[in-house]
Amino acid sequence: MNMKVHHPRIHPNKLEETEALLETLDPSKKPEPVQKPQRIHRAQLQTEQAQHAAEGSLAQQIDQHRARLERQQQINRSKKGDFSLRFTHIEQLHALLEGGSDEEQAEREGRIRAILEKTPESEQFDALLEAVENDPASAYATLSLMAMRLQEGHQPQLLAKIQAMLDRLSEERGAEVTAGMNTARAFATHSTDRTQKRTLRKLYYDGVVGQQSSDSVLDLLLSKFGVEGFVPALRTLQRALADDIAALSPSIPPMALRLLMSGLNDTQILSTTIMEVTEFLTRIGKSFSKVSMSVDTMTRTLLGMCRNGFYSNQLIQLGLETVGEASQHQPFYFNHLLRLIQRLPENVWGDNGKHRDSAIKLVRTLNGELSQLEKNRMGHAI
Repeated sequence: MNMKVHHPRIHPNKLEETEALLETLDPSKKPEPVQKPQRIHRAQLQTEQAQHAAEGSLAQQIDQHRARLERQQQINRSKKGDFSLRFTHIEQLHALLEGGSDEEQAEREGRIRAILEKTPESEQFDALLEAVENDPASAYATLSLMAMRLQEGHQPQLLAKIQAMLDRLSEERGAEVTAGMNTARAFATHSTDRTQKRTLRKLYYDGVVGQQSSDSVLDLLLSKFGVEGFVPALRTLQRALADDIAALSPSIPPMALRLLMSGLNDTQILSTTIMEVTEFLTRIGKSFSKVSMSVDTMTRTLLGMCRNGFYSNQLIQLGLETVGEASQHQPFYFNHLLRLIQRLPENVWGDNGKHRDSAIKLVRTLNGELSQLEKNRMGHAI
């Protein structure tokens, strides 16, 4: 008795059509004969699944063990005062941080050597930081370079003192040392001038390692670089933050770095504020010849008042510093100041916008009082 076994998922007609089509495309490529699906015993399937799970678990254990080893190596390197220097050649790192000529480097090393050999041990650490303008990363790089050169020499006592200073820098100023190393390339790209690079590093120490708010960091940038240098400095700081986040050992927790980066990315607010302040001072300057207030100072002052609240004594002092003591100038000044306050971006205001309402009310009240005083003065003069 002949029986045909039908497999529901295989359609012979369609299969023949497919074969014919493939032959027209490439006669040498025919489909392999369809194999019947093999049935796998349930016990065998469970065994294979268990093996895959065990392999996955073993792989996870290996990865976890490797991660623990790497973390321990990082800790050990930090305790020894190494900080990832095995990844960056010490001479290249020192050149990024300091630069300068060989003579300047020799002079710097000579000052440090004199401190370690002649200064009382209890005063050496502070004297060392003072010699490098309180820049822990610079001190660490210079000491590391000196230690590397002394490895082949015959001055074990000096080498021991240098290593002791490296250990103390790691323990007491480790976050700043790490920050300086992680950001060295970004700051060297911004400027080859050692003073400029050190200014940026100190700003990074204070604002980033000190975990200040993005508003405070922006204020630091304005105070150090002014309106003209603000944007290039901000872009450099953002690159430095990105390098710090991507580093093997970030200076502070990556979450804090990302939070600050997010705040600094919203630069449109500050740009708008600077533009409004510039236009305000330009209008005032056309009416009064002696306007001594700069754009960056006015911007920083206004931003601080927007965050913390407006007070009448601050407003009066701001008016005196801007247009002088002449009473007839004050109403005009505060009338334009009111327009400026109303045009500032909403996001600069603290306390969910309540500071804005109180500031507008205060300036209107103050302007009215000053206008009345000026009218009374003019009346008495007549």
